[in-house]
Amino acid sequence: IMKGASMIIFSVLYAGIFQHYWFDWLNNNLVETASAVHPSVAVLLAKSYGPNLLAASKLFLNQVFIVPAVYMPLFFAVTGALA
Repeated sequence: IMKGASMIIFSVLYAGIFQHYWFDWLNNNLVETASAVHPSVAVLLAKSYGPNLLAASKLFLNQVFIVPAVYMPLFFAVTGALA
């Protein structure tokens, strides 16, 4: 029962709350932020493969930065606290 409860709480916190705001921010700000870092990004995203590049960029940011920095610590904190 506790393992199931910890997974429900973790899922609500991460998938239900955090990811809602994280992907909303990515959808609304990634192009402008990346273009500010390097102007050629806007040119790449405007080309025909732009949507695929944008999706790959979101995937990369999520897997390389968010999973190690947010997902894993939150998972172990919640499941450890309820164990």
